[in-house]
Amino acid sequence: MTTRPPRRSPLALATLLLLQATPLHPYGLRQRIREWDKDRVVNVEPPNVVYQTIERLERAGLIAVKEVVRAENRSMYGVAKVSSARERSA
Repeated sequence: MTTRPPRRSPLALATLLLLQATPLHPYGLRQRIREWDKDRVVNVEPPNVVYQTIERLERAGLIAVKEVVRAENRSMYGVAKVSSARERSA
Protein backbone atom coordinates (compact mmCIF):
# COMPACT_ATOMS: atom_id res chain seq x y z
CA MET A 1 0.00 0.00 0.00
CA THR A 2 1.42 3.37 -0.99
CA THR A 3 1.25 6.34 1.34
CA ARG A 4 -0.39 9.43 -0.06
CA PRO A 5 1.03 12.84 0.77
CA PRO A 6 -1.22 14.96 3.00
CA ARG A 7 -3.97 16.77 1.13
CA ARG A 8 -3.32 20.50 0.86
CA SER A 9 -6.02 22.95 1.78
CA PRO A 10 -6.27 26.59 2.84
CA LEU A 11 -7.50 25.44 6.27
CA ALA A 12 -4.53 23.09 6.74
CA LEU A 13 -2.10 25.86 5.82
CA ALA A 14 -3.83 28.35 8.13
CA THR A 15 -3.78 25.75 10.92
CA LEU A 16 -0.04 25.18 10.53
CA LEU A 17 0.59 28.93 10.48
CA LEU A 18 -1.43 29.54 13.64
CA LEU A 19 0.11 26.60 15.49
CA GLN A 20 3.61 27.92 14.73
CA ALA A 21 2.84 30.86 17.04
CA THR A 22 1.11 29.05 19.90
CA PRO A 23 -0.56 25.72 20.70
CA LEU A 24 -4.34 25.96 20.27
CA HIS A 25 -7.34 23.69 20.46
CA PRO A 26 -9.59 23.36 17.37
CA TYR A 27 -12.18 25.81 18.70
CA GLY A 28 -9.42 28.36 19.33
CA LEU A 29 -8.13 27.88 15.78
CA ARG A 30 -11.60 28.46 14.39
CA GLN A 31 -12.04 31.62 16.49
CA ARG A 32 -8.62 32.98 15.52
CA ILE A 33 -9.37 32.48 11.80
CA ARG A 34 -12.63 34.39 12.30
CA GLU A 35 -10.89 37.16 14.29
CA TRP A 36 -8.44 37.63 11.43
CA ASP A 37 -11.42 37.80 9.05
CA LYS A 38 -9.96 34.92 7.05
CA ASP A 39 -13.14 32.84 7.25
CA ARG A 40 -14.04 34.39 3.90
CA VAL A 41 -11.18 32.44 2.33
CA VAL A 42 -10.73 29.55 4.77
CA ASN A 43 -13.83 27.44 5.31
CA VAL A 44 -14.37 26.85 9.05
CA GLU A 45 -18.01 25.78 8.72
CA PRO A 46 -19.16 23.27 9.84
CA PRO A 47 -17.17 23.21 13.10
CA ASN A 48 -16.05 19.59 12.69
CA VAL A 49 -13.96 20.53 9.63
CA VAL A 50 -11.30 22.02 11.94
CA TYR A 51 -11.22 18.83 14.03
CA GLN A 52 -10.88 16.72 10.88
CA THR A 53 -8.02 18.91 9.66
CA ILE A 54 -6.24 18.55 13.01
CA GLU A 55 -6.59 14.75 12.80
CA ARG A 56 -5.31 14.71 9.21
CA LEU A 57 -2.26 16.86 10.06
CA GLU A 58 -1.54 14.71 13.11
CA ARG A 59 -1.68 11.50 11.02
CA ALA A 60 0.76 13.12 8.59
CA GLY A 61 3.12 13.88 11.50
CA LEU A 62 2.99 17.63 10.91
CA ILE A 63 1.42 18.45 14.27
CA ALA A 64 1.14 16.76 17.65
CA VAL A 65 -1.70 16.86 20.13
CA LYS A 66 -0.08 18.19 23.29
CA GLU A 67 -2.88 17.40 25.72
CA VAL A 68 -6.51 16.33 25.69
CA VAL A 69 -8.91 18.29 27.88
CA ARG A 70 -12.50 17.59 28.77
CA ALA A 71 -14.48 20.66 29.78
CA GLU A 72 -17.69 20.40 31.82
CA ASN A 73 -20.18 21.16 29.09
CA ARG A 74 -18.01 20.43 26.05
CA SER A 75 -16.67 17.35 24.39
CA MET A 76 -13.01 16.39 24.56
CA TYR A 77 -10.60 18.44 22.53
CA GLY A 78 -6.90 18.36 21.97
CA VAL A 79 -4.47 21.23 22.24
CA ALA A 80 -2.29 20.94 19.16
CA LYS A 81 1.17 22.25 18.32
CA VAL A 82 3.46 21.98 15.29
CA SER A 83 5.68 18.90 15.50
CA SER A 84 9.40 19.43 15.73
CA ALA A 85 11.72 17.60 13.35
CA ARG A 86 12.76 15.37 16.25
CA GLU A 87 9.14 14.34 16.96
CA ARG A 88 8.52 13.63 13.25
CA SER A 89 11.59 11.37 12.98
CA ALA A 90 10.75 9.35 16.10
